[in-house]
Amino acid sequence: MVNVDAMAPLHEGMAIGYDGPRKKVLVVDDVVENRAIIVDVLGQLGFEMMEARNGVEGLEKAQAWQPDLILMDSVMPEMDGLEATRQMRRLPLLQQVSIIAISASVLESDAKQCLAAGMNAFLPKPVDFNRLLPQIAELLQLKWRYELQQSALSQPEESELLIALPEKEMKTLHHLARMGKMQDIVSQANRIAELDERYRAFANQLRTLASAYQSKAVLRLVERHMHHEGIVNLLGCKDGSGEIERQMSSIKERSSGDY
Repeated sequence: MVNVDAMAPLHEGMAIGYDGPRKKVLVVDDVVENRAIIVDVLGQLGFEMMEARNGVEGLEKAQAWQPDLILMDSVMPEMDGLEATRQMRRLPLLQQVSIIAISASVLESDAKQCLAAGMNAFLPKPVDFNRLLPQIAELLQLKWRYELQQSALSQPEESELLIALPEKEMKTLHHLARMGKMQDIVSQANRIAELDERYRAFANQLRTLASAYQSKAVLRLVERHMHHEGIVNLLGCKDGSGEIERQMSSIKERSSGDY
């Protein structure tokens, strides 16, 4: 699973690209979803992207393409990232290429193994782009270009965001948010906006966050909305505190009549 916070404010705005010549990045991972999200995010920032499914394919493509940076999964079939890196470092053309390990492990011993094999840096999964982008900038000596996001600065009212949505829609959004599928969430937000005009403030905020790959913020927004609906639905009320008081009063009256 990839959980991304890509394009997050690393500065006072959102990174939209970098200065200088276009850089080439090879993503080596046996999970297609992991490759796809990284290729999508970095591609939007201006990098030329290529994918490989395992260490053997990664080694072949690295020799032929000579990328500036390789994002290497540490555990893959046929040839893992450690062995692929060792073989790359024996080749004159690839001795200086920057390699970042992307590993499901968070153990210090695994990080040391990756660095000992010849990798330049180690990042755990799920991929956190708030950590990956600065690492890329350091290794490739890049200077990011930023754009202030005025739409993100003008937040809608809380009451607009907490309009009750159909339960099926919220469950779908929650599943996609937990999986980090930001592109699917954008599509879902577009569909929700067309269901009812009351949903548009929520859908617009959701779309803004998902388009910027703010996965944690998306999940928080969805769970806050679900929590709100859960409280309201528990009370059987969707029309505010006045209705809650009336229902509670009715319950008390029925209870008194039973004695």
